[in-house]
Amino acid sequence: MSVQELKHSAAELTPDERFDLAVFLQHLAQKDDPEHQRALDQSDARISAGKKVSLEELRKMVSVMDEKGV
Repeated sequence: MSVQELKHSAAELTPDERFDLAVFLQHLAQKDDPEHQRALDQSDARISAGKKVSLEELRKMVSVMDEKGV
């Protein structure tokens, strides 16, 4: 399948399907990038070390950001 055919097919997708495709293409673009893997490893280490927020804390953060228009 050519790039042109892929673009034509993508144009016929629903918005949700295009979103899924975009996420998949982003994954493909990053999966072999050592810097991206390093960032994921650092995030995983922080989470494993307990540096995370609860769902309620996240909701509060989002609320504050919404109030500030961020």
